Amino acid sequence: MLEHRSIARTLYAAPASEPLSLADVKIYLRLDSDTFADSVAETQTIKPSTWAVTPAYGIVGTGVDVLGSQTLVVLNVGTCAGTLTSKIQESDDNISFTDWTGGAFTVRTAANDETTQEIEYTGGKQYVRVVATVASDVCSFGAMIVERTATHADDALLSSLITTARVHVESVIWGSLITQMWDFFWDRFPSYDRFRIPRGPLQEITGVYYTDTDGTETEFLSDYYIVDTAGNPPHVKLGYGQSWPSLELYPVNPIRIRAVCGFGDTSTDIPTPIRQAMLLYISTLYEQRTAILTTGAVPKLLPAPFAVEALLSPYRAWVVS
Repeated sequence: MLEHRSIARTLYAAPASEPLSLADVKIYLRLDSDTFADSVAETQTIKPSTWAVTPAYGIVGTGVDVLGSQTLVVLNVGTCAGTLTSKIQESDDNISFTDWTGGAFTVRTAANDETTQEIEYTGGKQYVRVVATVASDVCSFGAMIVERTATHADDALLSSLITTARVHVESVIWGSLITQMWDFFWDRFPSYDRFRIPRGPLQEITGVYYTDTDGTETEFLSDYYIVDTAGNPPHVKLGYGQSWPSLELYPVNPIRIRAVCGFGDTSTDIPTPIRQAMLLYISTLYEQRTAILTTGAVPKLLPAPFAVEALLSPYRAWVVS
């Protein structure tokens, strides 16, 4: 039985970030700025002050954009006659913040004041801030966001190589890394009970649609099909006792399935071997800045390192016809 393949695809919503940050790549390549001062940026999220008693988390710090940076959140506590409770929050839009797991600072009182505590932020959101509560009596403290933001002459090149490496990896594994949304098109309904989704990992199907000869698009209701997100590749399969619509279809791309694909929303969702493969590929492209390998008697195109393909092999989608 021949596989019923998608005849076209369109990226509907691109990934919001990359699997690797610029800082990740520069650490791997051992690139840095010229001075220590140029390598560090400090931003106050809660200004140092003697803070009075407040309602629960009534002291709200300013959100700081930390996307792509190694980030350290520092709590500096002076004299604390009361009780200070504080934590780190994160956000995609600098508006809606949620608590970051692992971001609770040690509670401070007169018994352990005049101290500094540091927590490395390893989440994947763009903005972080500190919120705090002072109870019983006043407490002097402030909170700061410290970013490792080393600049380098090749920053723009490295950023483009990150995207290039992601696209290469996605083409090798027939999949998506960071969450993205795709439209897949077919010219007819399959003669059997399923559509193969030609990209994974599949998170969800947001809609199956078909267009008639008048150009009217109709949704094929989700009650009529089952989504197999675990398959390799994933499928949209007819439900029990259901059948595909029988009608004359529009002559161009009449069947459309919109799918959300990817391992997750942040870099921490990407399997470590895939991130390592990207780093290896970026290193090769950075060190060999030509598509032609000139060593040896006959010039040839620069191949991806074998280690890259080996690291990606367990994640490749296979299609059996």
